[in-house]
This record gives sequence, structure tokens and C-alpha cells, in this order.
Amino acid sequence: MTATKIAATVVLALLLTLGSVQAALNVEVELPTKSLTENEQVSVSVTVTNTGSSTESNVVVQLSGSPSQWFGLPLVQDCSVIISIANGQSQISTCILRPTTVGSDLSLAATVQSSGGTSGSGNTGGITVNSQANSITAAITSTSSVGLSTSFDASLAVTAPASTSATNVRATISLAGSCSIDNSSVPSSQTLGTVNQGTTKSPLDWHLASSSSAGTCTITVNVVSDNAGTVNPSKSVTVGTSSSSSSSSSSGGSSGAAGGGGGGGGSDSKTVKESQRIAAIAAGATAKVAFAKAELNLYEIAISAKNAASNVQITLSEGTLPAGLVLPLASAQGLVLKYLNVSLANITDSDIAQANIAFKVEKGWLDNNSLDASAVSLYRLESNAWSKLATNLAKEDASHAYYTAVSPGLSLFAIAAEKAKPPAAEPVAEEPQPADVGEQQQTAQPEGINFGLVGLALLVAILLVAAYALQSRKK
Repeated sequence: MTATKIAATVVLALLLTLGSVQAALNVEVELPTKSLTENEQVSVSVTVTNTGSSTESNVVVQLSGSPSQWFGLPLVQDCSVIISIANGQSQISTCILRPTTVGSDLSLAATVQSSGGTSGSGNTGGITVNSQANSITAAITSTSSVGLSTSFDASLAVTAPASTSATNVRATISLAGSCSIDNSSVPSSQTLGTVNQGTTKSPLDWHLASSSSAGTCTITVNVVSDNAGTVNPSKSVTVGTSSSSSSSSSSGGSSGAAGGGGGGGGSDSKTVKESQRIAAIAAGATAKVAFAKAELNLYEIAISAKNAASNVQITLSEGTLPAGLVLPLASAQGLVLKYLNVSLANITDSDIAQANIAFKVEKGWLDNNSLDASAVSLYRLESNAWSKLATNLAKEDASHAYYTAVSPGLSLFAIAAEKAKPPAAEPVAEEPQPADVGEQQQTAQPEGINFGLVGLALLVAILLVAAYALQSRKK
């Protein structure tokens, strides 16, 4: 072999080696949670980074499971093809799978290949697929039909399995069809925190708007947790009618109905409620939200944060006394004006040092029930028991009395007033009764003396004395 051929061979080998080094795709596989539920679909994100020196095109992504194929094929939604990735850039392919086999310590791998033959792979492990009986369930409550160009709400209630509490529960809403979400007031993704075992936590609220043309709005919420699986309830709303009936749609098995849990439950379209948002609150800081609806009586909440939080949503709504619980005050002791439910998203009571609550009571209600303004207090329901909060009568005007109360957390409250205690009865002194005149006269006469005879004797004596005197003069 001549020197020229040797040199050409070496150069070609170097070029091939350099090309193989420079043409590479790095792959990362990500799930929203590694605690999944059988038969509940989950979205997969595959991030592909082009570490080579040239653009890669038409990158196809394939998924596989191990140690066995624990999810169904074909996928619910195939992984999207990445049209082009410039060198040094990353693109994301998304796909949806449905777990079909219960198991633990499972893995998910993604293999990618471009039209030019460049390939790569990546995987994630530690995945658990829970049975539906041991997973969270959820229900969406919203109006079943709505008019054109109309605002309406969708609420979510999440129930934890009886066997375990669900931790770090998150929910993301997605819409299809004739509606849209108002992200300016409430984000699409919200955090519910921990849902205690066997209980329901609600509501999470989203503000939606129907389109200007008739059709169907499909609401889907992807709910995930760190340890109790996933669930994807959905609900359809007919757009183009004026009906405001409310209904719920659940997912995750027979235990997925909304309700219970600190006065929560399904949302009624006739229930008065109002939501406010705190963009961010630092640990040790205080943030205030104001409520404008007079029917709710409560008009301000100031939260002193123990831990930092962001995208905090506070929803105030009319509440009811949960079934099986006693009144804050027995009917003989006082009256309840109103129950109010305060629900939280993206913050929990463990993040709150205290909450200062301002509310007002109509003087007409106090007067009509013979109640004193100073007898009003705010009561809080916690662990199925009512506690009377420190309440201060701040001021009064012609129509209302205004109060402030301090609470260690936020849940179901009752505004109530104690009845005035009746004054203790004073003993009545008996007045002496006047004696009958006849009795007095009889009492004044000593017993055994006949005053008639005494008078006659005196008269006889006087006559005798007179006769004796007359006889003496004649002599």
C-alpha cells in the first residue's frame, strides 16, 4: 500500500470516528409522578438533546417497559415526531400510555432515531403501578350546560384511598371544544397538598368561559400524587343553552364521588362563592385578600405565612353543617347566622402561622332575635369538633356590627351569637296582711268581760250617787 493510500485510509477513519462522536442524541424520560394507577392514562415527556454538530430531522420516539411490558400497546397517544433539532438544542416529544399491570420498581425506556440514522436512548426507573382500590379518585363538578360567551366554574374534589393518605396531590386542567380557561385569576396547574386517608378534599376551582358559538366543552383534569397513583376525571358541558344545572363526573372507581371532608363536597351552581389569589407570599410575611360579595359576611382574610407559597388560591363559599355533627351552639344557648367554607389551593394549614378574619353581622338579624352585638363569635370546625375563636367587636354603624377573629387555620366556620342569660329570680318578701277590723275590735276586748253589763252597772252607780245627793239636800 502506497503512502498516499495509507494517508487516505487514516483520514477516512478519523472522519468516520469524528462523525460518530459528533452525531449523538441524549434522551431523558420524565413522568409527572412515579406512582401510577392501573388503567389510568399518564402523559410521558421525552426530552431529546442534539449534542452533534449538525441538525437532526424527523426524530421518532419509541417506548418500552421493563422488566415486563407493564403498559398497553398501542399507546393511548403515540409519541409525537420531532421535526427538527438544531445542534446544541433540545426538543420534547410527548406521548400518553395506560398502565395495565400492577407492580413496583418498574422502568420506562425511550429509544429515538433520526432520519439520518442518529440514535439515542434513556430511561427512568422506580415506577409503581397501584391497583385502583389503593389509588386516589376524583370528581369534577360544573354546570351541565351554559349559554354563549358566559363565565362558569369547574371544581375538583379528590378522595384518598382508605389505606393511605395521598401526598403532594397536584391537578392540571385541560379543555377541548367550545370553552377556554381564565389563567389570569387561577393557574391551570394547582397543588392540593395532602389528602388524608379515606377523606375528600375540595374544592379546587377554575374559572372558565364558553365560546361565542354552540358546541361541547370537554373538561379533563389530570390528578397525580407522590404515593397514591393518578386519576383523570372528565366532564362534558353543552355550550349554547341557558340552563345552570350542576352535576359532577367522577373517575377512579366507585369511591370517587365528591363530598365530605370539612364541609366540602360538590359545588352547587346556586351556592354563593368567591375566589381570590395571592401570587406569592414569603415565610414570615402577611398577605391579605378581600371578598366583595355581601352575602358571604366575611370580607377579609389576612394570612401570616409560616412557609413560603405561590399561586395561592382562597375560595370562600356558603357552607352547611356536615351530617352527624352537633351545632356550634345548642339551640337553647344561641343561634347560628351562617356557615362559611374556606378552601385552599397551593397552601395548607401547616404553612400558615395564623389567619386574621374580618366579618360583619347585620344588626337587623341581631335585633329580630334579641341578640346583643357583643355576644357574636366565630367558630371553627377542626377534627369534627367546634372551637370558639377569640373574636373582637371592632366597630358598629347603623346597619352592621364588624368583627375580627384569629384562627390557626382555614376550614369551615360558623358565625353565631349566644343568647342573653335570663336574670336570676330574686326572692319576693311577703308583706304582712292587714287584719280585719272586726277581728281587731275583737282582739282589743279581753276574753271573759261583758262590757254591756259593765256599762249598765256604771249607769246604776251614777243614778244611786245622784239619788243619794238629792236626799242629802232635803235634810
